[in-house]
Amino acid sequence: MPVTAPPTSPARARIRPLFGLGVCLAASSLVLAACGDGGDVLPESDGPALPSSGTPSLSDTAPSAAPDTDGPPATSAPLDPAACGAEVVPVRRLSHFEYRQTLRDLFPDVDLPNLDLPADNRPNAFDNDAESMLASSVLLERWMDIGLAIARTLGEDIRDLVDCRPAEEAPAEWLRCGEAFLRDFGTRVFRRPLSDDEVEVYGTFFGEPLDGAGFTERLQLTLQFLLAAPEFLYRIERPLEPLAPGEQGPLDPWALASRLSYFAWGSMPDDALLAAAADGSLLDPAVLREHATRLLADDRAREAFSHFHEQWFDVRRIQSTFKLPEDGLTEALRDDMREQARRFIHGVLFEEDGTVADLLASDRVFLNAPLAELYDVPVGATDDDGWFETRVDERVGMLTKPFFLASHAHPDKPSLVLRGAFVLERIMCVTLGAPPPNAESEAAAVEESIDGPLTNRQFYELITADAACTSCHQSINPIGGTFEHFDTMGRFRTHEPNGLPIDSHATLRDWSFTGAQDMMEQLSSDDTVDRCMVQTWTRYAWGGAPVVQSTCHLDDLRARYHAEGGSIRDLQLAIATHPHFATWVEPPAETP
Repeated sequence: MPVTAPPTSPARARIRPLFGLGVCLAASSLVLAACGDGGDVLPESDGPALPSSGTPSLSDTAPSAAPDTDGPPATSAPLDPAACGAEVVPVRRLSHFEYRQTLRDLFPDVDLPNLDLPADNRPNAFDNDAESMLASSVLLERWMDIGLAIARTLGEDIRDLVDCRPAEEAPAEWLRCGEAFLRDFGTRVFRRPLSDDEVEVYGTFFGEPLDGAGFTERLQLTLQFLLAAPEFLYRIERPLEPLAPGEQGPLDPWALASRLSYFAWGSMPDDALLAAAADGSLLDPAVLREHATRLLADDRAREAFSHFHEQWFDVRRIQSTFKLPEDGLTEALRDDMREQARRFIHGVLFEEDGTVADLLASDRVFLNAPLAELYDVPVGATDDDGWFETRVDERVGMLTKPFFLASHAHPDKPSLVLRGAFVLERIMCVTLGAPPPNAESEAAAVEESIDGPLTNRQFYELITADAACTSCHQSINPIGGTFEHFDTMGRFRTHEPNGLPIDSHATLRDWSFTGAQDMMEQLSSDDTVDRCMVQTWTRYAWGGAPVVQSTCHLDDLRARYHAEGGSIRDLQLAIATHPHFATWVEPPAETP
């Protein structure tokens, strides 16, 4: 009997409210209360106040000066965590990445069906931004369809998911075996044991008359609805013990297991982690550290590690970048650019346990034949996939790679504004504001008045020289100007198409740069960048939502991760073992 939507019955009527809860959660905005000593989701550094957030464009605004780098030394002793208020963490829907990874780990031996999902909104770089992850009716339908497809794909093999094996002609045993299925496999689906009430609700399929449905079909129907339940699709955390509004206490061990696994792997807890949750040992900081270390060393962490950095550096932007036909930006070359970024992340950060300095300034370069042509270097000895490693002058870190340079450029020329704004926003955590309302028209008028050849940099300096732009672009333009030796495709050049020589020198406050490589090398060891990385990783760990991050907490994390060794994986370990990570904060009571 093929698996279909269940008929209208008391069983379906009792399950419908559970699925309706998922719809309500998806359609509601979660209001998060401030905690700690306050601040924005990405707190500004100790420098001057900055304009509100905006989208980079030709006329983007920026602060009149780069943020100060003053602050407590990164190697100072960890602070007393009790002095830092923990964060209220929102209910989080599984991101599309987390959903796919979870299904892969839940059904490791199953050829999963098409898992394509409607695109999620990404207002803040990351796909796990809790407040923006509303579930549309299309997404709800896809979840149901995928659950149905998995149940059908399993077929008779679904009986392998339960130890109890009743005969198809022995319905008296179905309810007992169905309950065993829910208490065993259901725990893996929900990432915690089902309550007795939940077992009764979902177990109704095993005791109700359903014409033509044997035990296998009832398992399939039950699985379909488990995979559409809010407890599977959302990470609904709970405290270990009830708390009063505003109080904080230990997180429930099952919720802690999920918090750790989704941070390290972007997926569900494995059996060892679930066992530590079941016996409560995960609440022991030493045991939590053991599991965090184990998870971060697993290959699944490599995928999650790459996924984070590809989002942070907006690697996928190259897929929608438009270029002129003569530049030859084919789909294959776009894929090569993304693969180059992945290989760099894996090689430099995962295999070598690299630091933020390696991320921004390592001189390791991974190329294949098409990229070697773009770099204008000979092809070396390649691996089985056609890739080789080399060193190339002026090429360091993530931001001198073609995926970034080409995707932050116009079809006919580089954009020092897009490139400079990216560095300020993503690497230094500077909040940029919207341009003046007439910025585009003013820039167009200036462009029409230009007489004579200019370098690309001179052109941008001229059109952003208006008083309304100067105070902002005096930060964007110098940083973006250091990339001027790279054209719209990311090729290195020494002269403009009109023959004028290119100058990539720049000065910004106390910094003086000779070009992009020099800038990356200097920024890679700067406190501003280190603090920004901690802010970014912490935000990602808390679900990408605008959770308040106290300066106290961030300073403590910086001290802890540098004490661990200072690599990015040391930062991950410091986050996962910080007292706040295992803490639940009860949201304040709603005012009537």
